[in-house]
Amino acid sequence: MKAAFQCWAAAMLVATAAHADEAAVRATLQRTFPNAVPELRKAPVGGLVEAAIDGQVFYVSEDGRYILGGPLVDVTANRNLTEDRLAQVNAIPFDKLTLDWSIKLVKG
Repeated sequence: MKAAFQCWAAAMLVATAAHADEAAVRATLQRTFPNAVPELRKAPVGGLVEAAIDGQVFYVSEDGRYILGGPLVDVTANRNLTEDRLAQVNAIPFDKLTLDWSIKLVKG
């Protein structure tokens, strides 16, 4: 019973720390980009959180102290991870577009 409680307490401590990190990241982004609503997710590199803001991608340290802007490159795989993410962030969902304002081509 005591071991189960210790495991539960450790899990709650980790969950609280993770929540505090997200709060620090959001506070930093709010100070830097006051009118933006960032979409956050874990970055492919440890210690960083990825923030998509207005069609751009930024990387923020988990404690919210540092913001990095620019390409994040995986040199082993020779891939620009930021470019891949930008393609997802800026993708146009054509299946969700309405055709009311589209240009119609008519022959005849």
